[in-house]
Amino acid sequence: MSSDLHHCQSSVPLERIRLVLAGGGHSHLAVLEDWSRGAPPGTERILITPHRHFAYSGMLPGWVEGLYSRQELLIDLAPLAEAAGAQLVLDEVVELNAQDNRLLLASGSQLEFDTLSLATGGSVDYSMFSALGDRLTPIRPIGQFMKSWEEIRPRLAEGSGASVVVVGGGAAGVELALAISASSQNDIDISLVVGTAGLLDTHHPAVRKRVRTTFADRGIPIFEADAVGEIGGLCLSDGRHLPAELVIAATGSVPPTWLDESGLRLGPTGGVAIGPEMRSLSHSRIFAAGDVSE
Repeated sequence: MSSDLHHCQSSVPLERIRLVLAGGGHSHLAVLEDWSRGAPPGTERILITPHRHFAYSGMLPGWVEGLYSRQELLIDLAPLAEAAGAQLVLDEVVELNAQDNRLLLASGSQLEFDTLSLATGGSVDYSMFSALGDRLTPIRPIGQFMKSWEEIRPRLAEGSGASVVVVGGGAAGVELALAISASSQNDIDISLVVGTAGLLDTHHPAVRKRVRTTFADRGIPIFEADAVGEIGGLCLSDGRHLPAELVIAATGSVPPTWLDESGLRLGPTGGVAIGPEMRSLSHSRIFAAGDVSE
């Protein structure tokens, strides 16, 4: 499929309504499936995403544990877009002008829309871990993490006594720490740093209790402190130093900063403020889902 936006614009009658999906993740997979069964008549449909293949995050810990192959994680968006009658544009949104119904893409192309659905995911800030250098492996973007883990895994398998710290108190951090523990054939020292908010702070107390028991049974310590990177490991907010040969950052994401100048009404944490229909509270032709909204 061509990613030439000018060709796309000139080959479609102007009276057609342009529907743009920004982001190739979970939310828009359902939209593509719906369109494949019967697309809205009189519409031009475009999917914008940086990569042709979408890695399903829910299976990532299972892949780390060795339960799934790489191919089982990856979803090829090209045939899904084709079945939905949508043009696949391999690019990334870097700016939105909600007033003029226009997107600016990383390639420099501009794309106008009649209706826009934003599900681009959030952004992450790893600057607090910069002192770690190549000891740091973030889980986002997932595609890059998978490449890094494929290089790291053989090194962990070769020796014993390696210290691995997972930072993140949400489900991703918990599942990754358990997956690494289950996949390890050697004596690897695994720890989980969950922050001062605590372990799985948005989950039911019974779930948190069960997870704590599981970690205790596996011999995986949990540190309820914030952390910053330093030479050789992490400095915890309670004053302790946690040595680490590998730090996996599974911290949460925040809405992308380009929303700040979009003209959209935003919520307290900078995400698109939406109503019950996932429609922007300030611009009725814009919808948002996932980490980009609130």
